[in-house]
Amino acid sequence: MKRIVTLLLVFILGICASGCQKKTVGDLETKEPTSEQNETDKKEKNYEGRIGDTLETVFFDFSVDSAKFVDSYEGYRASEGNQLIDAVVSIKNTFPDKLPMFNSDFQIQWGPGDQDFGYGTDELEGVSGVMPDSYELGRAEKCQYHIIYEVPAGTTDFSISYLEIFADDSTGDAFFIYFEL
Repeated sequence: MKRIVTLLLVFILGICASGCQKKTVGDLETKEPTSEQNETDKKEKNYEGRIGDTLETVFFDFSVDSAKFVDSYEGYRASEGNQLIDAVVSIKNTFPDKLPMFNSDFQIQWGPGDQDFGYGTDELEGVSGVMPDSYELGRAEKCQYHIIYEVPAGTTDFSISYLEIFADDSTGDAFFIYFEL
């Protein structure tokens, strides 16, 4: 009887393992749906959250812990007609290797148009606690940074997003944290 149960378990595990195949993209190893799975499963997806929610990308987990308007940050002021947003972002590397990271990984969007977006200012490069233009995030390492965005005055609805980009320049899923100020 034990032999039959063991063979049955091995058979079930074999079927489950054949549902996905591993794909290596540059240094990235992910699971990709096989042709046996529904075509819609292969399409990129958009994931949404709010302030405080943690979103899981293929590379890391991240959250926007807070976002608020500020008049200035370490002496930096918005140009005329704009306002500053101080967003605090937490990141944890879940990838099995160190990751190159960039301030521009986290884009801010507002308004209905596709031209209504921006990136964290590089005017504060080197200021303690502000996300650097580029850095490395070690395996299983966590970090928390301020990203200072300059956006049009009077705007109140925003999202901060991340788009998966692989070593071959293909893209994956998109992640959006929505908030109002």
